Amino acid sequence: GGRKETKKLIERSFYYFPLFDHYFEKYNVPKELKYITLLESSLRPYRRSKVGARGLWQFMPATARWMGMSVNEYSDERTDPAISTEAAVRYLAQLYTQFEDWNLVLLAYNSGPGSVNRAVRRANSKKVKDLLPYLPKQTRKYLPFYTATVYAVNYYMEYGIVPEPDKASILNHKSSRSADRV
Repeated sequence: GGRKETKKLIERSFYYFPLFDHYFEKYNVPKELKYITLLESSLRPYRRSKVGARGLWQFMPATARWMGMSVNEYSDERTDPAISTEAAVRYLAQLYTQFEDWNLVLLAYNSGPGSVNRAVRRANSKKVKDLLPYLPKQTRKYLPFYTATVYAVNYYMEYGIVPEPDKASILNHKSSRSADRV
């Protein structure tokens, strides 16, 4: 159920968030954006979506290559927590340069910057509430889901969820070494 999955997610966050924080500090991007990974991959580095996104940050192959990651039949750096996180934080910083609003950055992370640009043009506005009708259906739900997820992982104690930090490193991940790298 929901509580059990939330507990596992929190345990995985103990494992990955210190790594994420390092890159968010390095590039001066708000650390709160690390919660994107909870929505995108449930912190599972090998997760693959139906449309071909992969890794903790669910990069599409083209975006991953554009951000300098290797994605081919021999190696897929999207599954490498450190490499993909650094690329994701750099990407978020670029999106902020473009949109100058972290809410729009979140929407662009979900649907792509082109989608948000089109919505801005159609709505003739950069206000989230004005853009929503012009965004893809799943993107319209992204900010409320993001907010709920941030709340859940920060206030879990109040709901009697007790994560076991020592379980974090063994939960559902292969080792972080990339065996597929030559």
